[in-house]
Amino acid sequence: MKKTLGTIVAAASIAYAGFAHAGAKNNTLTIALSEPIDGVAEFYGSSDESQVHSRAVYDRLLGVDHENSKILPSLAASWKQIDPTTWELTLRDDIKFHDGSTFDADDVVYTLNWASDPAVKLRLKNRYSWISKAEKLGPNQVRIKTVEPYATALLTLAISIPIVPSDYHGAFEKKEEFEYKPIGTGSYKAISVDRNGGIVLEANPNYPPMNPVQPKPTVGKIVIKSIPDEQTRIAQMLTDTVDLTRVVSTDVGAQMNADKRFAITAVNGLQYFYLYLDAADRSGVGALKDQKVRLAIAHAIDRDTIRKEIIPGGTSAYAMKAVCIPFQIGCSSTVPVPAYDPAKARALLKEAGKETGVEIELTALDRSRPVAEAISGYLSRVGIKSTIKTITFTAYTKLQAEGKFQGLAHIYGSGGVPDTGQIINFHFNNNIRDYANNARINEIANKIETMFDEGERNKLMQEAMDINNREAYVIPLSGAPQAFLHSSDLLLPSTTLNGYGITLNAVKWK
Repeated sequence: MKKTLGTIVAAASIAYAGFAHAGAKNNTLTIALSEPIDGVAEFYGSSDESQVHSRAVYDRLLGVDHENSKILPSLAASWKQIDPTTWELTLRDDIKFHDGSTFDADDVVYTLNWASDPAVKLRLKNRYSWISKAEKLGPNQVRIKTVEPYATALLTLAISIPIVPSDYHGAFEKKEEFEYKPIGTGSYKAISVDRNGGIVLEANPNYPPMNPVQPKPTVGKIVIKSIPDEQTRIAQMLTDTVDLTRVVSTDVGAQMNADKRFAITAVNGLQYFYLYLDAADRSGVGALKDQKVRLAIAHAIDRDTIRKEIIPGGTSAYAMKAVCIPFQIGCSSTVPVPAYDPAKARALLKEAGKETGVEIELTALDRSRPVAEAISGYLSRVGIKSTIKTITFTAYTKLQAEGKFQGLAHIYGSGGVPDTGQIINFHFNNNIRDYANNARINEIANKIETMFDEGERNKLMQEAMDINNREAYVIPLSGAPQAFLHSSDLLLPSTTLNGYGITLNAVKWK
């Protein structure tokens, strides 16, 4: 990779040394993603990359000041809790959808009732299934009833549920088709959406700034392409075809740093790298059922070196003491993550009768491949053989549901929700992602969903984190700052809750 990428960088830098970035001149930002284009909403395809366009086209009912997790107005101007299972919201009366139709209570009621309907099959259904019913109280008044008390109701409304136009969306017989002809209220409107041709967005000239974290956009046009190969993405950066792309390899930063046309910005958020081991033996590998084997794997990995040397922007990444980002609500553990200790790893394997013969498959997506390679190298030093399978996000969702993962090296960002309970319910709680099946953690996961007592809730979340560290189910590796290679005349925000790493209406030309 280094040699090939270096050749690309050197050749293109010489050939295009005189170029200035076209994007700033015509106010058009071109972004290269690694995953295929899968529509413009998060109902069916919710990879972190999809958030860059979904959250530009669709607004949520509420917003979040991510620096202090404060709930802010957005489509809803105000809200109040009536009882543990009832919320009432007053909506803004000056919002239009991109087609000119008026946003009102009908759109909210339709969206929430459709998405929460058990008969409607959506990815990450738990984002919506906590809603029992939405009711219209008036043209701009909505009541939301929850199935049971739901501690993160406001955070979920602020992060996870895009609001769609009721009449327009309702007219689609196949709702998936809406993803390719989307209409929202957001800061950008979709001009075209094509699996092969990409996505074209234009700034919404009538967008009223919703709150300090949802300002009026300044970039006029955004073109989003799918380019799976990192070398091709970098080559198109160098030939002035692309203005911004997310960096997977630290080699890119080292070799591009000298070119003044470009800059690299590391953006911190809620994402983190982790290794999930199949303790429940859903894959049938067998050895990972043994706690000693899992602990041996954890002790074999030099997490600090991976963070600093393998992860792009890793020197600014969070060093994790539990499977959560330090600023998240309830992120705490009294049991330390197993420290890097190869001798301890070998001793544990011997105690387990597994000095030789442990073989596991590590599954990784594009961005986590370098981390998986580092893990594989560390495992080989203590006698554990491993292979690496790199897959797309689409393949990931299928294999996950089928229980095919032995060791999953991946990234999660809490769905943008700054609450540790989101993580516990994502990794555990008897869902398709649960490869631990720990009864106590699953009990905690259910309790914290309905609990409003912050002190008691934090105690339970800490207990779940302690159990996880003790059992080495999900090994936290490092915070995952989003490292972007971009035109030097672009300004990116330093922090975000957007899973992709940037919020488009916060990007500016210098």
